[in-house]
Amino acid sequence: MARALAGDAGAFAQLVHRYIAVAHAVARAVVESDADADDVVQDAFLLAFKELRSARDASRFRAWLLRIVRNRAYNVVEFRRVRQHEVLSGFEPTSEDADPSILAERSDARAAILRALATLKPVPREVLWLHDVEGFSHAEIAELLRTSALMSRKHLMNARRALKLELHQYRGDE
Repeated sequence: MARALAGDAGAFAQLVHRYIAVAHAVARAVVESDADADDVVQDAFLLAFKELRSARDASRFRAWLLRIVRNRAYNVVEFRRVRQHEVLSGFEPTSEDADPSILAERSDARAAILRALATLKPVPREVLWLHDVEGFSHAEIAELLRTSALMSRKHLMNARRALKLELHQYRGDE
């Protein structure tokens, strides 16, 4: 970080290389698609480069960067919410000879899952994604969200419960 602050572009490139995967995971936990997450991460790294002097503590660079990523991701979500522009992409077949009834069922299930995820409040949805999909520990999530590991566990439990209820309603279960 000191070299990057001194203007060494290669040093900043090393920081990007080191943190791009975790930044993408954090962005993806908030936004709906990998493409949006890519845009958020690119924007966040540009801002981080511009504001690098405000990072202050090199040992906390990761947390500082991930807060930028998270804030940028929420900006994208808010922008879309205000414009009421919601896109749910369908299932893309992996082979040309796939059974159409299976593809339709998968597409319906994917849409139901996305709708169920959309019913969750932002923080529980983010915790669920980071923990269950990206494999973050509760300690890592707590640091990112500026909360405790216990609260991370509570958010995860509540998100799973709400998701289960929504999906049971989709399937018509009692």
